[in-house]
Amino acid sequence: MNASELLAALGGSENLVEIEPCVTRLRAVLNDPALIDAESLKKLGCHGILARGQVVQVVVGPQADVIASDLGEVANLTTPLDHL
Repeated sequence: MNASELLAALGGSENLVEIEPCVTRLRAVLNDPALIDAESLKKLGCHGILARGQVVQVVVGPQADVIASDLGEVANLTTPLDHL
């Protein structure tokens, strides 16, 4: 899964506040969840999207840790995995 395309589908780096892997999901805190491009996320291979307020969970499968790390690098964020 291309991290740059995923970031764009989440509304860009300005929209992404935090990203964290959670088993098979990416848990993202967004400034504006309305900027999510759900169709692009599906085309990228995401299996589902759950949103509640500014927190969005994107179901990506067992590679969530790697995707979160790649996404954090592209967006210049730190993830909880960076501290391990």
